[in-house]
Amino acid sequence: MAIPITMHRREQMKWRDTHYQQQAGRCLMCGKKMRGRGSLEPTLDHIVPLSKGGEDSFENTQALCRTCNEAKADKLG
Repeated sequence: MAIPITMHRREQMKWRDTHYQQQAGRCLMCGKKMRGRGSLEPTLDHIVPLSKGGEDSFENTQALCRTCNEAKADKLG
């Protein structure tokens, strides 16, 4: 059974896809071409993490590969 996707999650997926297109499919941290699943899968990153008071908005997000997003964790930048 599929897990229902909330409206906000759908919006975040659109943000990720828009950033991906604007960034020509490249991770802003390592510069590698993001693709598919695994370590180079594009993910949505909050530039100023929510845990540090960042907003959950398009302007505060960027597309990073999974490896860079996990390494960044809740750091600023």
